[in-house]
Amino acid sequence: MGSPKLAMAIVILLGGLLANARSIHHYELQRRENESENDGNHKTVWDRPIRVAPGITPTLGGVPERVNVLDNYQKECELGMFDYLIAPGPGSWSGFPFRGEGAQPGACFKIENLQRGLGNKISAFVVTGYCECEFFDDDSCKSGLFSGFNRKDDSLWTNGPHNNMIESVRCKPTDHIDDFVSGSLRFEGGTIRGPWNGGSVVRSPSLDFQITKDQLYKDCIPLPGDFPIASYKTNGVTCDFFKGGGCIQSDYAFTAGHGGKYRKVFHTYQYLKSFKCYPPYGIMWDPRDDIKPS
Repeated sequence: MGSPKLAMAIVILLGGLLANARSIHHYELQRRENESENDGNHKTVWDRPIRVAPGITPTLGGVPERVNVLDNYQKECELGMFDYLIAPGPGSWSGFPFRGEGAQPGACFKIENLQRGLGNKISAFVVTGYCECEFFDDDSCKSGLFSGFNRKDDSLWTNGPHNNMIESVRCKPTDHIDDFVSGSLRFEGGTIRGPWNGGSVVRSPSLDFQITKDQLYKDCIPLPGDFPIASYKTNGVTCDFFKGGGCIQSDYAFTAGHGGKYRKVFHTYQYLKSFKCYPPYGIMWDPRDDIKPS
């Protein structure tokens, strides 16, 4: 091989290595606003490398469905991007990446096509649901910045180098079930008065459940008898709770839990008969407290 060809091969090889190095991004679960890295209450639950996929041509014609206010706590993918803080207004776009004409999963959207004047002006974002969204500093999803999965940041200007750099975005459906190891659920006992025992004051027991990957989506887990609940706590899992047995939708009570710890204390006792769990979604504010530090 002649020296010019050899030199060109070396340049191409080095370019590929640099491109791959650039595509690796570290991702941490949500930290509370104004909470420093050194705060003793903050724990990184996982630090997972994200590889940004190769670029694709921006979607032409259609745009995803837009809404003014996001729920930010459901399985469906939701995305919001803002020029200042997380609030609807002329300097923002929020909606459903997988809804609407031309809004198929994996489509690349140029920010200027979603909201004129928002490209290179994004200082806050939120991504929730079963999707991961990748953000790019070019308008065709080729030059990756970072990815977000059930993550919120309303001050990019203080959190890293990516403020006012985002020009395009694309989202892919995922529940990250492969990252799930286990979750836990605890129904905490308390002193309560119930009609089931003639109004006497009693202390209900505590019940603990470990949720495994093979139970997600499938298992309806019963609670014993007329179990009066004073409080509950979830760790690393999202669950639907039901007032009747069998996890029947007509008996649905509420949904709770995310990737970290969530605890709810009832002012009056609750009767729940069953629950079903899923990979966690929603913003994780508090780290898990059921995992012993290594």
